[in-house]
Amino acid sequence: PKGVMHSLRNTLGFCRAFATELLALQAGDRLYSIPKMFFGYGMGNSLFFPWFSGASALLDDTWPSPERVLENLVAFRPRVLFGVPAIYASLRPQARELLSSVRLAFSAGSPLPRGEF
Repeated sequence: PKGVMHSLRNTLGFCRAFATELLALQAGDRLYSIPKMFFGYGMGNSLFFPWFSGASALLDDTWPSPERVLENLVAFRPRVLFGVPAIYASLRPQARELLSSVRLAFSAGSPLPRGEF
């Protein structure tokens, strides 16, 4: 097992820098993090950033298959999307339509191929 201890001050500073200053999240924003909360990437996107900014987040307890992600995008219409390259690649055929509500989209976990979006 590995882990890093963070103080509350450190966590709040991270939220302030990322959620408020970089993303400019607001109370009306809807966040959808395809990576789950057991990943650090998903934890910040699904829990800390919405909590800090007052935004809402989609928490889906099912595995994020491409079909499930499509369903969630249509139903939830997120303003901010956090994903990984494999999921973005699966969305490509319908990307314009599916992502019309998205103001910001982020990718992590592996490089996003040039020209993917």
